[in-house]
Amino acid sequence: MAIWVNGKKVKEGPFTQGANVGFHAPFNLGRRPGVFNDWFIAGGIDEVRVYNRALDPAEITTVYALEAGKNQAVEIAVETVRLTMHLIPGNSYILQSSSDLLRWVDFGVAFVPDVAAHEVSVTVGENAKFWRVVESP
Repeated sequence: MAIWVNGKKVKEGPFTQGANVGFHAPFNLGRRPGVFNDWFIAGGIDEVRVYNRALDPAEITTVYALEAGKNQAVEIAVETVRLTMHLIPGNSYILQSSSDLLRWVDFGVAFVPDVAAHEVSVTVGENAKFWRVVESP
């Protein structure tokens, strides 16, 4: 018998208690089977697998490697965004940012574009998730 946790063998030895052949109670994991089902494991068990044969160590390693990342999240951090603003050349504008779409803060100073498609790169942060451009007096 061998016990594996997160792709690593943590315990191995002969199973000396017998297989209890002929015992037809439901399969129990985390509690004592039989009449007194009041002894439960003090802890948690997840992703349990039961096979009808013994897996060799290479199979266990492969299964773990294939499924280890299933529940992990990927976080994408965008630090710089390129904004293209379609504006009227010669008018004055100011770029604003917001974290909640309710409160807007001027970002930089007012500018007057000389072309209709004005581009600027901005740094995104907790206080600058949303962007807009407004005409400036």
